[in-house]
Amino acid sequence: MRNYFNKQANHWDEIACHNPLKLDIILGKLKLKAGHRVLDIGSGTGVLLKRLSSSVNPEGKIISLDIAENMLYMAKEKHSSLKILYLQGSGEELPLRDESCHRVICYSVFPHFKNQLKILGEIKRVLSPGGLMVIAHSESRDKINEIHSKLEGPVSKDYLPSGEEMCLLLEKQKFVIKDIIDNNEIYCFTAEKGSILWNFTPVT
Repeated sequence: MRNYFNKQANHWDEIACHNPLKLDIILGKLKLKAGHRVLDIGSGTGVLLKRLSSSVNPEGKIISLDIAENMLYMAKEKHSSLKILYLQGSGEELPLRDESCHRVICYSVFPHFKNQLKILGEIKRVLSPGGLMVIAHSESRDKINEIHSKLEGPVSKDYLPSGEEMCLLLEKQKFVIKDIIDNNEIYCFTAEKGSILWNFTPVT
């Protein structure tokens, strides 16, 4: 996977298209504030970095993480004026301390994780109590899966979970699901780090 995306980096911005209005909807789910520490997993060439940075700086910190160092190089070239920490690494083994981030976003990357339950556990580990995470695509689930199925190489079988499957994954890691968009335009799940999923009324 790392080699695949390293080879794609130089022309990635010509391939990947992102609707600005949809990005605004997705990032709005993070409820960003000045001073937040935000982790952008699978940051790629940095499509979100300018928006994220403007929402949390000057007091905040943006961490751009990607498995492909060439993607990070392109992001640095594009956003040299921004205060960004760039890290090369896997989302399934995040190189960060426990409870070190207020917000985490996985945009246009979740299908590429082979162990999706594990990465959700890692996200939970690095989130501070009450922290929010967003998993999103600016296309529908069906569209994303169709695109991947037509590609060659290691991404051809990388599929985005159904809404029901994603809910089960989040619940297994004891996330509190705050918002779901799963329609013909956007796929976006927002969840909060927490330990209580349901409020039960005792039977008397």
